[in-house]
Amino acid sequence: MKHLTSYMSVILIFVIASCGKDTELHQVFDDNGNLIEEYTRNTKDLTKEGIYTRFYQDGKTPAERTTFVRDTMDGWQVLFNEKGDTSRISKVEMGVLNGIHKEYHPNGQVSQLYYHVNGEIKGLFKEFHESGALKGEILFSENTENGPFVEFHENGKKAWEGIYKNGKENGEIRKFDENGELIRKLNCVMGRCETTWKKEGIED
Repeated sequence: MKHLTSYMSVILIFVIASCGKDTELHQVFDDNGNLIEEYTRNTKDLTKEGIYTRFYQDGKTPAERTTFVRDTMDGWQVLFNEKGDTSRISKVEMGVLNGIHKEYHPNGQVSQLYYHVNGEIKGLFKEFHESGALKGEILFSENTENGPFVEFHENGKKAWEGIYKNGKENGEIRKFDENGELIRKLNCVMGRCETTWKKEGIED
């Protein structure tokens, strides 16, 4: 049989265990000896218990840290970029996204903030510019934009406002310039929009 090699074809498993303990540290290495996974597990049934850490290929920088209870995600799931900075935080309850969710720009500022309810995005969804200024917000239900939305220029002035229905623009949409002055109105029917008014001198 031909020997197949890949990133995960050969793993070295290193287990640190001590007598009398219910859990042990489990480490997985790649072909080059770099640590790729580390977690505690139950010594009897080998289910994950506690903090699970996944690493980038350098074997040092964490890519993910997640809390497990009997092999099921339960607690915080944190993802990191290749510099080791936090890129995403999610709250998980027994394998289901449930609670606050944050994503971050490379400079560390929050880029998105919203909530999951039983695995679905629900409530006010916020986006932010890299400066930290609010970029926009909209109501969600059943993982879809459903309700009024507003977007802002980075200077804080309103850029757009209107309503979404089932993920599509519906009704009157208004566009504003960087001074907050209304420059265009559009009428939208489930995502198909036509300009009904525009300020003189504004190009299509």
